[in-house]
Amino acid sequence: MGLEIAKDDATRVLEEAVALARDASHEPSQLWLDRVAGLEAWTGNKLALTAFGTAVLAKATEPDVDPLALIDRSGDAQSYNARLFARDVLVPNATRLGFLLGTPGPDPLAGSPWFGPERIDDIDKWRPSAKQRADDLVGWLAGLDQSAAKLALVAFVRLRMRALERQIEQRKQSLVAAGAVVPLEDLGAAVDRFIGRNPEHGRRGAAAAAAAFTAAGGRVVARPVHDPGQIDVDVLDRAGLLTIGIEVKQKAATEQDALDIAAGVRAQGATRAVLCAFGQGTARLPDDRLIAQADREHGVFLHIVYATADLIRLAAILTSLPRPEVLRAFPTAFAEHYADLDGSDDGLAQWRSITDRWTRAATVGDAQGLNAPPSLPL
Repeated sequence: MGLEIAKDDATRVLEEAVALARDASHEPSQLWLDRVAGLEAWTGNKLALTAFGTAVLAKATEPDVDPLALIDRSGDAQSYNARLFARDVLVPNATRLGFLLGTPGPDPLAGSPWFGPERIDDIDKWRPSAKQRADDLVGWLAGLDQSAAKLALVAFVRLRMRALERQIEQRKQSLVAAGAVVPLEDLGAAVDRFIGRNPEHGRRGAAAAAAAFTAAGGRVVARPVHDPGQIDVDVLDRAGLLTIGIEVKQKAATEQDALDIAAGVRAQGATRAVLCAFGQGTARLPDDRLIAQADREHGVFLHIVYATADLIRLAAILTSLPRPEVLRAFPTAFAEHYADLDGSDDGLAQWRSITDRWTRAATVGDAQGLNAPPSLPL
């Protein structure tokens, strides 16, 4: 049986590290600052940051723990359950204490490649471009003792606090002034053009999908770009369980993509799947056949959308929120998810310019009496 690390002890160690990280007079280890910065630059696998933070907190708390362990194994007295430790200790305390992990979500190490292997050095699903970074991570953790782990933890928290500060500033720059209710057709067309100019390896499309359901009042988690998991965006119920799984394709989607998202959703215990085929142009998949096949083979309701307006409409139909509230909330929700997914600074500036234009138009319309509420129900 492996080690069980006391949550109270781990919380205390983390709070001590946060205090040092916040102390402007304290100089964290430059070696570990450089190493954490290298992990931050690993854009194809932001979960590595969470895995690193989990490992160094575990080692800083319990000197006998093996920081390369991912699950507690029978016969290995130094192993521990990294997934549960991240979920129950690191994630809630990161939110409380004010620093970012690698990705949002309540159970970050539940996805590939971290869930399944018994140890980090057992993982073999690295992309060719990531193998050197993965080897560095394994080497750093393999040589870790408790004192080094505490140094690494302070450096990790310092840089991830700065990351949170940058994200907050990005959000401030991208926030949309309340009041502009853009017609769905105009809103969707603007987002489609914004995505089409530069998909940013899927970031813009994923942000649009997440924003549609966030604006409709949903609890949403957008996974990082290049996450090997099939589901890009989770719509969760109040218990945190998947209700709708969304896959976003900004290149031409295939029939297999539609069936894969259906299978992926069913594997998570849900029965609703959406394929956002944003890269189809005028081509269309055989929707009716794929919908029937997903129902017959996987027991999943499959819906396929080809444009952002269709997706916003779908999300809005599933909520009791009034139409203006959904349309008003979408631009800000898009900016926030786009920033969370490491959208480019140029892209955030472009989006702010677009939404500022809408706000100015709404202000002029109000002044001229052009935006009076319609007589029909909203």
